[in-house]
Amino acid sequence: MGGKSIYGFSPIFFIIEHPAKHDLVAGESPVTRAGLEQNHMRYEDYQTYLSAEEDPEETSTNLLKTHPVGLGITIEGLTFRYPTNETDTLKNINLTIKPGSKVAFVGENGSGKSTLIKMILGLYKPTTGSIKWYLDNQEIEANQVAKYCRVVFQDYTRLLRPVRENVAIGDMTKLDDDLALMNALESANANDFIKDLDSHIGPQFGGIDLSGGQWQRLATGRAYLRESLLTVFDEPTAALDPNSEKKAFEMFINLGGQQTSIIITHRLYMAKFVDEIYMFRNGEIVEHGTHEELIRAKGEYEKMFTQQASLYAIQSEVV
Repeated sequence: MGGKSIYGFSPIFFIIEHPAKHDLVAGESPVTRAGLEQNHMRYEDYQTYLSAEEDPEETSTNLLKTHPVGLGITIEGLTFRYPTNETDTLKNINLTIKPGSKVAFVGENGSGKSTLIKMILGLYKPTTGSIKWYLDNQEIEANQVAKYCRVVFQDYTRLLRPVRENVAIGDMTKLDDDLALMNALESANANDFIKDLDSHIGPQFGGIDLSGGQWQRLATGRAYLRESLLTVFDEPTAALDPNSEKKAFEMFINLGGQQTSIIITHRLYMAKFVDEIYMFRNGEIVEHGTHEELIRAKGEYEKMFTQQASLYAIQSEVV
């Protein structure tokens, strides 16, 4: 049987957030209206998925074998507003991502970067405007996109289960493929602390205890397990120390290879090594270009980069 796939939802990208984010704690304020509305939207998406018909198995040629360079993406006049909001989350977005290029979406938290990524992955439909995906200048449908993407989110799932199951989330068809699983862990530099695929994770159950950086490498191993035409890193290093963060960024560069890659970050030193940078503010793209071009422009990117460079210099002196 084929998997369920509709415009607006794909099971591969069902994000599981930590329940503590939404629990009530004594002495704290009740859950915000925005949080409740967001949860309600997720629930409606899930119900839509459950009621969707199964797609038939594709008999066409494997796109991964025939298009090794990756997706091309064109966005024109895109606006997006959540159904329960009174204002637009994204406004007048126009951009082109060439096949095989590495792109960074940068800006402060809440500027719309992650929402746009979910639209690029085919999870949300634009309110106005369009997103088009291309392979060799031939447009493909939205419901084909998620099948050929791999993503490492900031809030990746941590299962207190055997290593095998944790890594196989990237491609469940390889759950029993020990060679593929170990190769993915090696590519993610996780094989130095993972020796046995059947080792249990979680000291609560007598298993191994992983640090934040080790969990991040394990999550990256899931992405290595899954072949793709588009690789996305959505703020995956936000909770890491500077040294682990640097290693994680190097993994991103290697993971993308020659294929189309997008990294979402508010730490601008990572953006120096990509082909194109898009600077977001309040749901709009306010600048775009290479690192050198944006530094010469002396706009918002240059101002934020200088501020962050000063901060990192102070941190280095303290260390």
